[in-house]
Amino acid sequence: MHLVAGGLTADNPWRRRVAFTEPWLTEALGVGWPVPNAEGDLRGVTVAIASDSGLGPVLRARGARPQCCDDPWTSGLPVAAARRDLVAHGLCAPRGPELGLRERVLAVPPGENELLLTLERFLRQRPRADSHESAAEVER
Repeated sequence: MHLVAGGLTADNPWRRRVAFTEPWLTEALGVGWPVPNAEGDLRGVTVAIASDSGLGPVLRARGARPQCCDDPWTSGLPVAAARRDLVAHGLCAPRGPELGLRERVLAVPPGENELLLTLERFLRQRPRADSHESAAEVER
């Protein structure tokens, strides 16, 4: 395998075994609600997350009860995910606090310096894909 693209984040544990590019996408994370929620208060709220999302500790720190789901989009619960995914699935964003940012990267095998440099040059020539929408921008 020469390149892994899709779902890797800069804090992935594989960073010790492979070479990562610089981030090519920064995603804003948040919670989407099946019905509008003006406050966005997460204390005591059960929030669906994808099993591999890594958002459980972030939600617990805000007083929420994360629930891992194979398909959080059909759970009927509020969902924690990238804001662009919340919008794509028709969930309403709160005006409350966001959950932070997540950086997406590509990976190559260690020692593939020429490939890594080529990817870095390619990524630098393109406008960086940032998904930093605020809650207000997501609601529009």
